[in-house]
Amino acid sequence: MGTFITSAAFGRMEMQRAAVAQRSASDIQFHILSFEGPDGYARAGGIASRITGLSEAIAEAGFETHLWFVGDPDLSGHENRGQFSWHRWCQWISRYHSAGVYDGEKSARTMPPRCRRQQSYST
Repeated sequence: MGTFITSAAFGRMEMQRAAVAQRSASDIQFHILSFEGPDGYARAGGIASRITGLSEAIAEAGFETHLWFVGDPDLSGHENRGQFSWHRWCQWISRYHSAGVYDGEKSARTMPPRCRRQQSYST
């Protein structure tokens, strides 16, 4: 004999599934590390628009998203836009290399401290 599910029971199951999915999304963070980013200073090629678009899409899907990039030294180090955060790192290097994001590339090969801390917690 088969199992029958009423539309009300199906509706409750869908709501429970959505609640679990929402809870899971709130527990997940995405950290994207890129030389290029949304600043004019950090746009050297096509990667900047792709990385920015990917980051925005993940945030719009409800996930906390952090984009770490070599940023303009004259802008704020951090910007929060809802689920989406920009982190401009290596700004002190950028200040001495005004030609753009890849000008001080050899000096900027360090991971932001917060990423190092986060990485140590990952499994």
